[in-house]
Formats: sequence, C-alpha cells, structure tokens
Amino acid sequence: MTSPATVADAADVLRTVVRDILSRLGVPAGTGSVTRDVSLSCDARSTRWEYSVRASTVDTVDPVGLLRAGYGPAGWRVVDRSSPREQAVQLSRDGYDLGVHVAGRTVVAGGSTPCFRA
Repeated sequence: MTSPATVADAADVLRTVVRDILSRLGVPAGTGSVTRDVSLSCDARSTRWEYSVRASTVDTVDPVGLLRAGYGPAGWRVVDRSSPREQAVQLSRDGYDLGVHVAGRTVVAGGSTPCFRA
C-alpha cells in the first residue's frame, strides 16, 4: 500500500479496503448503506477520515478465516474479536484501523485513516 499524501487520498484508500472486505464476505457490489463518511479532528492540528457501511451478505461467512487469509499475507494485523453474539475482526496496518462485525447475515465494516496534518 502506498502512503497517501492527504487525508482525502487516505479516505479513498479506506473506502476501497472496506468495499473489498464486503466483497470478500459475499456482499454484492453497490449494495449496503454508508453509515459514516466524514473527516474528524484528531487534535487541533490534524484530521482523519472515518468510513463505514452496513450491508447484508448473501452467504453465511467466516470473516475471521476469510480476512486472515486475504489480508494477513499483505501485512495487515488481523485479530479475532468474536463473541457468542457476533463474529468480529479487527484489522490494522500503517495507521489504518478497521473493524468488521457479522451477526447472522448483517455485516458492518468500517474504520479510520491515520491522522494527517491539517
């Protein structure tokens, strides 16, 4: 992954990763509802972008196995945060932090970029 120069560039990277995650989990392209797509202040001098999508998957999925196999070899840290109520995965790399939650056929995937100087 190349280092983006601006928070807007990083937001594009984040949106691409979230859409790829949803695709890997069986969510049809172009479906789902964006629940967050906003720039936020990290402190008085820097900003980050947050983006998340809620969608329905067509398949029963194993997000831990799929995402570990798909993102682990690319240098992402993939941590299983599952509980009896939902399957959950945390991914992080180069200051990007993402979470994926699957309960039944509902998937919520989203995260944030690193902070950039404003």
